[in-house]
Amino acid sequence: MKKMILAILSFTLPVLAQGNLPLWVRDAWRSTNYPANEWYVGFSQNVLPSNANVGEALKALERTAQSSMAESIIAFVSSNSESSTGSSRRQQGEKFDETINRSYVQTIQVSTNANIAKTQFFSHHDFQTNRIYAMAVVKKSDLTAYYISQVELLFKRAETGINEAKQLTQLNRKSDALKKLAESRSNLDECGQYLNLLSVVDPGGASNRLLTREATLRKQITAIIAETEEAKLSMSFYVNGKETIEGEPVNIVISKLKSIVSKNGYRITDAPKGAAYNLRLDVKSCNVTTGGAFIFCYACVRVDVINLETGKKEGSVDFTGPKTGWRDRGTACRKALEGVADEIWKKINSDIKIFK
Repeated sequence: MKKMILAILSFTLPVLAQGNLPLWVRDAWRSTNYPANEWYVGFSQNVLPSNANVGEALKALERTAQSSMAESIIAFVSSNSESSTGSSRRQQGEKFDETINRSYVQTIQVSTNANIAKTQFFSHHDFQTNRIYAMAVVKKSDLTAYYISQVELLFKRAETGINEAKQLTQLNRKSDALKKLAESRSNLDECGQYLNLLSVVDPGGASNRLLTREATLRKQITAIIAETEEAKLSMSFYVNGKETIEGEPVNIVISKLKSIVSKNGYRITDAPKGAAYNLRLDVKSCNVTTGGAFIFCYACVRVDVINLETGKKEGSVDFTGPKTGWRDRGTACRKALEGVADEIWKKINSDIKIFK
């Protein structure tokens, strides 16, 4: 009789344990109440480690469940991204391929971290078996609405930047216009991760409309950049002046500044005739000092920007370059002059209105 009672208990205890568990632990219940056509569901279970903090263990298991839930989205984005990467490599070359890969990695990171929005979590600790369970669920319609709102927000920022760039271009503030366009392009690049995810949760729906709108905004940015670059080419510069080391004439800063101006999209002329502006330099070595085995030298710089059509001085920059040290005086002063051309260009761009 005693053996029979033990046998009955051994049979009924697992049943009692299951009866203590919440319904969502059951696969069939989850499938019925969170159908795959409406929900993304992640489920995870584990044995509670000895001496573990139950609350922390459940939170960690909830994150695991969320990652499991995100796997279906990631798998879809992964297959699409790999397909796009192969196609892009053939058409555009390795450089464009690397860009696609970076975008894909970012999409995965976003999917598994913060952007599975409106996720609901459930967790349970079964004291009898010392097992822990967690479930994460999110409704596809909620995700769709969230991703659309994020894309719309970024589109709005991009549109604001484009409109401001148009106004800045009309005011001849070309550098500021290009900065605004770069910000707008960055906003559109950020949209990519949401559009990828939206194409999964709402295939053939809002993503197609938003992709068309994104393409339109990118075309607007390209058109304004082309217009701005064309305006830059119409701004031609004649660069001249004097530069000396210890009173002896040299040609270090002027030649380097010409190269910098040209690389930034402006035209350089060999004579004042045909140029719109004159960058007139006066650069010399100065403030030479000795410290131990080294000689230190500075570059004293002044640059005037002259409007050759009106004869008006548009502005000036006047500064002393950084201290440069070397074991001999001549090298120290030469290197002091070599380092100021980039600083000249930076200062006239920030301080003189025709460059803004």
